[in-house]
Amino acid sequence: MEPKAGKRPCIENNTLTVHGERKFEKEEKEENYRRVERQYGSFTRTFTLPNTVDQESVQADYDKGVLKIKLAKKAEAKPKQIKVNVGSQKTLESKGPSKAA
Repeated sequence: MEPKAGKRPCIENNTLTVHGERKFEKEEKEENYRRVERQYGSFTRTFTLPNTVDQESVQADYDKGVLKIKLAKKAEAKPKQIKVNVGSQKTLESKGPSKAA
């Protein structure tokens, strides 16, 4: 699968679509015969992406026949750390008599 013009991965409506084409040829020569095998064909794969994916930060790399697609999370989708105060000297104050239920 080699990326060509018009055959790049694309994202539309939270759907990642990957197009590709596979070509394979094997030739075998012996004394009394010659055999050639050819396999080829195109394919399309679609993946539904979660809403937490930042579509503007998607990256794709192609190296040695491997396509790697990196999907980053949106900033608001990442967990937020909450600061915990330890040893606080604050006390709770009551504004009147409490009524037991």
